[in-house]
Amino acid sequence: MKEPSPAPCAAAPSRSLPFGPALDDGMQRSLDALNAASHDIRLRLAVDERADKGTNGAYARHVRNYTLYWDRHQCEMVAQDPTWTPVPAMPITAAKALIFLNQERTREKVSARAHALQLNDDHFLPSFLFCSQRRPGSSGTIPGSYVGKSIIQQAISALEDWRMSHHHLYLGIPEAQVRLRDDNRIRQIESSAKHDEPKRAESSQVLKASGTTSGRCPHLLPLQQR
Repeated sequence: MKEPSPAPCAAAPSRSLPFGPALDDGMQRSLDALNAASHDIRLRLAVDERADKGTNGAYARHVRNYTLYWDRHQCEMVAQDPTWTPVPAMPITAAKALIFLNQERTREKVSARAHALQLNDDHFLPSFLFCSQRRPGSSGTIPGSYVGKSIIQQAISALEDWRMSHHHLYLGIPEAQVRLRDDNRIRQIESSAKHDEPKRAESSQVLKASGTTSGRCPHLLPLQQR
């Protein structure tokens, strides 16, 4: 008499997901957990890679400057129009990035001394020292100077790095899935920064010749020197 075939082990996993309109809750939770774990690994690898390239600090500053500016921008929009509904800074999209970059390219450069202190003590400097928070003629900036194309290009790269690293958290927002440099608005502002670079460089040389680029920030001087 032929022996019956052994029954398959109930605990053995299937080699493929079942076909059907939807997965059961348990399977979906498992897939979500695997997905989250894989993104955590990717984020850690990206941080290590940026550390090797020396861009971790610079990228973090650009993203922080963006969020600080955006929060202030939304407060100003509400002040101008009480019916305005504040838009959160995250996720980063081309529209939000463009508005931030437009003010970045027209803001005055920060003085070397204030910038050096920001680099050395990112976590404890007050907001008036953050680059994107300064208004024209404010303390810590160099009057008549403007940031170069390299700052705009790095800011775009930093914002894109954040967008790419976190886009999986915003799958329901189509704009958060689009590369910034794939958008014609971002390409245009980067092109404009390159176009304006010769004029900016010429202006910078004039400022250097006149001695205004030293731009010591009075907030950082001893009281007797203010």
